[in-house]
Amino acid sequence: MTHSVDQIEALKELINIGMGQAAKSLNDMLDMHISLHVPDLMFGTFDELQDSLKRSYAIDYSSISLDFHGEMSGRASLVIPRTNASRLISAVLDGEYAEEDLDVVRAGTLTEIGNIMINSVMGTFSNQLNSPIRYNPPEYNENRAGSAEFIQQSNGEVAVVILQTRFEISSFETRGEIILVFRLPAIESLTQMAQNMYEV
Repeated sequence: MTHSVDQIEALKELINIGMGQAAKSLNDMLDMHISLHVPDLMFGTFDELQDSLKRSYAIDYSSISLDFHGEMSGRASLVIPRTNASRLISAVLDGEYAEEDLDVVRAGTLTEIGNIMINSVMGTFSNQLNSPIRYNPPEYNENRAGSAEFIQQSNGEVAVVILQTRFEISSFETRGEIILVFRLPAIESLTQMAQNMYEV
């Protein structure tokens, strides 16, 4: 599976636009500046990319994931180290929650944040490419270090592309990542649509 430089740059531009919208949504919640990093693209088999992600997460982390369907299909996840997630929750709620309710508060707050950010990114893809997307409800999970359980393999899937981009909130040392996994045959359609859009 090969892709031209123009196709790859078009995909990066799309994720940059989407992450800009996601950062604006998070900034509106926190009233804090969100720094974005240049997205990484990885192409390969499911197993190859899952192994690569496992090496990236050497500590326990929280994830909020949802599957999307349509001309583009795959899975989108917000991934945040557990210590960073606690800081993010405190910032959103201004520390106003009972310690005994922490687990419920953590799940509810992170799911809301993940839903807002992921929908900002995927909404950009859908609008820019004029390609409607259907969503499954978001799933919240606590993940062990060295796992990539937030990615799920589909039957018959032989290759995926992963768009991975980081964000940071330096004022209280929090970081996270948005990870998009596109499944075949959506990859070819997606890259061609993105390239066509920027050629117009």
